[in-house]
Amino acid sequence: MRQSISKCTVALFEGLLINILILVVALVVLDKASDSTIDNAVKVADVTGSGKTTIGFILVAFCTSLPALSVSIFSALTDRMGVAIGNIVGACFINTTLILGASLVVTPLEVDMGAFSSLVMFSVIANLFLWYFLANEKIGWTEGVVLLFMYFLFLTISLGGFKP
Repeated sequence: MRQSISKCTVALFEGLLINILILVVALVVLDKASDSTIDNAVKVADVTGSGKTTIGFILVAFCTSLPALSVSIFSALTDRMGVAIGNIVGACFINTTLILGASLVVTPLEVDMGAFSSLVMFSVIANLFLWYFLANEKIGWTEGVVLLFMYFLFLTISLGGFKP
């Protein structure tokens, strides 16, 4: 009896060590990948002549949103729309509160509101559309096309392709 308990304890301890090792490796890879993403985003900004803020809220935001996008698409395809919408709305709240809040606690941020004028305008418009869609309790492919069109219009304006 005692021998089987010690074997279980050893197996549990080995499993815990393996999981801790995987966590440490994942954190190191995440650190290196985030550094690489930021460095390359700055290079893209320099090469294209776009501002670093513009590239930040397009390229970096898109890359960090890919996991949420994949979960939402998979949820929608498997008829779990509640998970898809919860994932999207939750990601927005976490990005604007937890991530921005933690970043501001570490270092203060100087904001150039000129760079964010189109972002604020499109955020308000997109939220109004989303609120309208949710109030009607119907979000389908036409609403998706409207939101995608708004995103591409936002990209076009932000990158200087169209001046309203």
